[in-house]
Amino acid sequence: MRLRDYYKTDNGLVKEVGYWKDGKHSTKLVITQSGIEFYRQQWEKYRALYPDVNAPIPE
Repeated sequence: MRLRDYYKTDNGLVKEVGYWKDGKHSTKLVITQSGIEFYRQQWEKYRALYPDVNAPIPE
């Protein structure tokens, strides 16, 4: 939930989305546009700090 509340924006970095599966309601976290931009801006920094993490290069 820290990612949801990370920025003081309308969306945060992720948002919770509800859906139904097999007759049961569930939720999942989806990256927001703010989260995509944050990833793009911070990728190089975190790649240098954690070179063994397989994080895709942002588009």
